[in-house]
Amino acid sequence: MILQYAEFVRNNAPTISSIESSVRSLTYILPGRFKNAEIFSEGLFALSSLTGHYHDSILAKEARRQQPHMPVSNFNRYTLASLKSSTLVNKLSILLTIVSTFEVFSEMVALKAGGKKLRYKTILAVECLKAVCRLLLLRLSGDRMLLHSQMPDREYDASKLLPADEVEGSYWTGKRTGSEHIPISYISGKNGSDKAMQFLQSRAMSDLSSSHTQLVPKLTGLRKLGELIFIIRPLLYVLAIRKYGIKSYKPWIMSLLLEIFSFGVMSGWTQFNVKRKLTELEKEELKRRSYLFLYYLLRTPFYEQHTKEQLTAIGQSLSAKPILSILGGIIQDYIPLWETYHFYTSPSIRR
Repeated sequence: MILQYAEFVRNNAPTISSIESSVRSLTYILPGRFKNAEIFSEGLFALSSLTGHYHDSILAKEARRQQPHMPVSNFNRYTLASLKSSTLVNKLSILLTIVSTFEVFSEMVALKAGGKKLRYKTILAVECLKAVCRLLLLRLSGDRMLLHSQMPDREYDASKLLPADEVEGSYWTGKRTGSEHIPISYISGKNGSDKAMQFLQSRAMSDLSSSHTQLVPKLTGLRKLGELIFIIRPLLYVLAIRKYGIKSYKPWIMSLLLEIFSFGVMSGWTQFNVKRKLTELEKEELKRRSYLFLYYLLRTPFYEQHTKEQLTAIGQSLSAKPILSILGGIIQDYIPLWETYHFYTSPSIRR
């Protein structure tokens, strides 16, 4: 059954991609439309995201077979190499992806089924599980910075993939190695050189480029401490909320200070803790982490005292204008969700 479905995906890549995009777009307009719409919407979003990862694992291989000249980003090179480094890394990465994908949905179901008490127990359990997974991945990676996702990005164009059964005969298998190879005629342009040259250049660049371990070097000193703090800070934030309450500024300030310290030492704000330049992947990850500071504007108590009034006014203003009314409506529909659910604005947000 699984093999048959995989074959179906390979033969219908454009259709699969179109359905995924439509479903995800639908999840952003469903909240507030009917009773329990937010639970249905989040469940649909999580399910589509998870199936999207599964489809990628199938279609990415097919894309590399059909488009051997397709460039591979450093992020995907590093991620794919990490997943292949050990079975435990692979399993932990999959588990962390599943937990992170369904965290909002699990919180919604817990609140609906058991009220605030079960909700906070669920939040604590999820944050504990994610922290354990990330600490283990940090150790197994040789103390390297954890990137925003343990799964590779989709870099191929699904609309350009041919059905697998149409190109199956285009490959030949080496008698000695058993490896599949694509004929040169497939990657050659009219003059027999265009795509062939791109293919050869991409392979040459791949061979000349550094190993995946050099893309994200080992952390030492304060930078290692900064990464550890970044990993456990969401869990510490939840524990502080349980002790001081959601309306206290103590958890909010503690989390912010920890994040500032982590970001500072990882970025090299203090010259003595960085003896080398940051790699491109590290710079990209730190840029993404810098955006996470914006979520502090949406967390209680700062949100209740400062942001809520402004955000509500913006939503109402946009709702009264043509075209922009759609955006205004979405903002107004999401305001109750930001106010109610921890994982919509949590320190480990991935949505």
